[in-house]
Amino acid sequence: MTDYPLMSRLDLNLLIALDALLTERSVTRAAERLRLSQPALSASLARLRIHFNDPILARRGNTYELTPLALRLADHTTIALEAARRVFESQATWDPAESVREFSIFGSDYGFTTIGRVVSELAAAQAPGVHFRFMLHNPTVVEDATNRLRSVDGMILPHGFLTELPFVDLWQDDWVAIVAEDNDEVGDALSREEMSKLPG
Repeated sequence: MTDYPLMSRLDLNLLIALDALLTERSVTRAAERLRLSQPALSASLARLRIHFNDPILARRGNTYELTPLALRLADHTTIALEAARRVFESQATWDPAESVREFSIFGSDYGFTTIGRVVSELAAAQAPGVHFRFMLHNPTVVEDATNRLRSVDGMILPHGFLTELPFVDLWQDDWVAIVAEDNDEVGDALSREEMSKLPG
């Protein structure tokens, strides 16, 4: 059995407090976001400062700034909190009609535009309490897909970007080429090789 002496001394609520503090960069706003009193969140910040041996929030004039460590923690905290949420939202059986779960999906503007309306209509009819959080991916996210998929529900990508990961085909695109009627270089069909020779 793996021993986690450090984890056994920590409270999951500290992760929630840390996420709010890193996002809001203010004890007052973070407390409002979590619907806690300011003294309660200040106490959590004090525990976090002791744990990390770092102030997390450093005062600069009338505002606070994240310390270099806090900036590095931001991405890790979001991923860890999302992973924890997914753990505690897991159920032995899942009834779409009764679920209030939020699904997190990485994708592109084009992907979300293509399936967004269909997904919304299906969810409204079959799972009215379900919500979707669509997040734009980037090359860094795609390159780290194996790790990113541990904290989200899916990623919408064309074929060819990833291999050896399970996938489901959601739709198939048809491409249409529009050319001038008097273009003698194009016949009834257009191959990729022919297309590559045409001026851009």
